[in-house]
Amino acid sequence: MYILDILVYFVVFIKICFMIFIFSDLYFKHVSKDEDSKAKIGPKVEYWRERTEFVFKVAMALMLIIIFNPRQKKLLLTKERCLLIFIYGIILFFSADWQWFFQNIPNFWKSTKVTTK
Repeated sequence: MYILDILVYFVVFIKICFMIFIFSDLYFKHVSKDEDSKAKIGPKVEYWRERTEFVFKVAMALMLIIIFNPRQKKLLLTKERCLLIFIYGIILFFSADWQWFFQNIPNFWKSTKVTTK
C-alpha cells in the first residue's frame, strides 16, 4: 500500500495546485484591472491549469483502478460495486484527452527549458 499512499498525497497536491490555478485564472480573466499582468501572467496560469487538470484526471483514474481492483483479497465494497468503480477508473483513464497531451509535450519541454550536461 506504500505506492497507494504516495499516489493519494500526489492527487491531493495536484488538486490543491489545480484549485490555485483555477482561482488565479478566474482572477486574471474577471477581476484584474492590470492589462499588463493579464497579458503576461494570464496565459501562463491557463497553461498550468490545463496541465494540472490533465494530471489530476490521470492520477485519479489510476487511484480508482488500484483501490477498486476486483482481484484484491480485501474489498472495500461489494464485488459488484468495486467492479463498477474499477471500470469507471479505466474509462476515465482512456477518455482523458491524450491527443492534446501528446501534442503539447514538445511545447512543455521547450517552455521549461530543460537542459542536460
